[in-house]
Amino acid sequence: LGAGAVVVSFVLDHEGQVVGPADITSRQGDAFVEAARVAFNNAQPFPSFPEGSTATEVRFRMAAENAPAAQSQ
Repeated sequence: LGAGAVVVSFVLDHEGQVVGPADITSRQGDAFVEAARVAFNNAQPFPSFPEGSTATEVRFRMAAENAPAAQSQ
């Protein structure tokens, strides 16, 4: 992939389980969306919420940028 960015939005329940599908978007197209989807799926499982947390679900929204390093010659 070249330079580009994605936004990943997802909901976790108190046990760290993903609730519903993640929403992944990129202006650079499907290749970036698919790469982010693979990375997101490989990042699971997520840890439970901290002890004492009263939240039952939390939405996370993250932006990630791919900026390949310049090739040395």
